[in-house]
Amino acid sequence: MTFRIGRTDDGALWMEVQDATCDLPYMQETDTISEAGRGLFIVDQYCRCWGVRPLAGNVGKVVFAVLDAV
Repeated sequence: MTFRIGRTDDGALWMEVQDATCDLPYMQETDTISEAGRGLFIVDQYCRCWGVRPLAGNVGKVVFAVLDAV
């Protein structure tokens, strides 16, 4: 697993995680007492955008998110 962090031209925070699995992340529906399954929901609520890029050769993926500067 590799984690990268940087700034965009407009000062937003760019974060990405690369791993060796091709399984795509997805937002899960949870109830009010669930203790897991909220990670992408939180990312979706706070970030300008997020997404997934598959790596060439089917060797993994990169999940990225952009968080606006405050």
